[in-house]
This record gives sequence, structure tokens and C-alpha cells, in this order.
Amino acid sequence: ITMNSNLKFSFFFATLLFNSCAPVHAKAAQAEKHPTYRESKRILLGGDGGWDYVNADTDARKIYIARMNRVMVVDMDTEKLVGEVKGIDGAHGIALAKELNVGFATSGKSGEVFVFDLKTLAVLEKIKVGENPDAIVYDAFSRAIFVFNGKSKNLSIIDALSHKITTTLPLDGKPEFAASNGKGKVFVAIEDKNEIQIIDSKLNQASGKFPTLACEEPSALTIDLKREQLILGCGNKIAAIMDANTGKISQTFKVGDGVDAAAFDAKHNLAFISAGAGLLTILSADDKGFHFLQDVATTKGARTLGVDQKTGTVYLPIAKFDAQVAGQKRRAITPGTFSLIVVTQ
Repeated sequence: ITMNSNLKFSFFFATLLFNSCAPVHAKAAQAEKHPTYRESKRILLGGDGGWDYVNADTDARKIYIARMNRVMVVDMDTEKLVGEVKGIDGAHGIALAKELNVGFATSGKSGEVFVFDLKTLAVLEKIKVGENPDAIVYDAFSRAIFVFNGKSKNLSIIDALSHKITTTLPLDGKPEFAASNGKGKVFVAIEDKNEIQIIDSKLNQASGKFPTLACEEPSALTIDLKREQLILGCGNKIAAIMDANTGKISQTFKVGDGVDAAAFDAKHNLAFISAGAGLLTILSADDKGFHFLQDVATTKGARTLGVDQKTGTVYLPIAKFDAQVAGQKRRAITPGTFSLIVVTQ
């Protein structure tokens, strides 16, 4: 064998070794960065009534759950119920102005927002808003609470310091989830119009809209602040990634039926979309875009969620249901079965 053939053979072998190892290392690094998620346990909380939105406060280690006539507060670390905000009639959403030590919860049937102390959970005030207030968002940029009234299809903006309504704005249709970019814009999904409506929180006025196109009946919305991307959960079983500045949809992913909530974990760069059919879809984000990571089977009815951004743990409320009764649209919840599904890495 000549020197040239030896060199060629050595080069070929080294190239083959490098090419075969590189993808394995990349996959291993990806697996280490985003381990497989699974249901690890269920936390039995009990009590009567249905539920809606969940708000997880990572810093205070608290999970707030809108629960029919109250807001339940669960300690993330002890996994125990530590208190309740009582007297609400049709609890839907919770917003936290943590630097002001106050929380705000929508009371759908009474058309009010309950203001409560984050430490004592005592109700400080009740603010009359529109009909069937549902989603609620705290915009730290303007120090204002944005209350989206489902039946009256309008927006009540409340000063978080004075607890007074400063502005009432009409919306294009029925509002669902909303999100703030922390820079003067609040986005809300208008479910029956297939659009994202934009509110200027500096001027307290509508400032535009984005059509959701392939995303029909957008009912869930969260935001990746770093990449300025909106993540939409849609009624036609897709999630859509939308540029928060241009409204351009760059990617879509399949999700479960009955999507009702979405959350973005900025620490771990993960988006979570929960569907009532019993499926939690997880997307990972990087500078190249979003990527499907995993589907986790949950339980039928686990449609809303909260995320602990310290640990990456996901909490999904669920309960057992009684047998269907003729003439009733919904099955009654079996008393004492309300729980949190805990999904961990």
C-alpha cells in the first residue's frame, strides 16, 4: 500500500467516525436539555364545583385555581391547600400584581372583579365590570388590569393602584385568552372572529388585529417574550406560532381536541398546550423556531394548566364525573375527586 492510499484510507475513516458520532452527540445533548415529560402523581384537593384558569406564581411558590365560587391557593412545595379567596360567583381568571401585593379574580356570574390581598387572601374590594368577565391579565408596563368580558364583548381596564376603571373598550367579538408583551401591547384571542386583537396599553385603545388564518376559533394564547412570538391554541386542533409584531404565522402543529389553555416556560424555552380530550402538547423553542417535543396523555377534562418555571413542572386540574343525566348538557363533578395532575421531567 502506498503512502497516498494510506492517507486516503485514514482520512476516509476519520470522516466516517466524525459523521457517525456528531448526530448522536447532538441528540444526546437535546435529550439532556429536554428530558421526557410524564405524569408523576396526582394531588387530591377535593371540594365541590368546576374549575377554569390556573395561575402559577413561581416566585411565591403558589398555584391559584379558579374554582366555581372561590380561588383555591395551593403551595407548590408542600402540595397542600393553604387558603381560598371566597365569595366569588363563577370564578374564571386570576391576575397577580405581585409588586403591589394584590390579586384580581373575575366573577363571571356577578359581573365583578374581586381584589384580594396576596398574603392574607382577604377580599379588599369588588369592582363592577361588564357581563361575564372571563380572561384577566396584569400589564406591568401600564400597571393596569385588563378584564375581558365574554358576554358583553368588551374590555374593562382597571388601574391596579386605585382599583378604578379607567377605560371601557368594545371588542370585535368574544374574547378568550390574553397576554401582555410588557412593552405596551396586550393581545387577546377573539374566538368567534378568528383574530388576535391588539390593545395599546399606553393609550388604552385598540391598535390593530391579526387574522389567525388556519387557526380556527383561537381559544388559548401565550407569549414567548424573548422571541416575540405568540403561541395560539385553536379549536380545529392545531397550535399556531405567530409573530407578535407582524401577525405572520410561521408554523403550525397538531394538538388535541378541546384546547383551552397555553403557557410558555421562559426558563426552559417550552410551550405547553392543554386539550380537554386529554392531551398535553409540548413544543420547544430556539433561535430557529419551535419544534414538536412531546405529547403527554393526561385525562379527559384536563383542559387548563399552570407551569412552575423554576422546575418546569406542569399542573392540570381534573376531577371525576358522575353519570350523564338526561336533559343536562354537562355531567356533574363527583364530590371530593378534584385533583391536580402533576407532569414532570
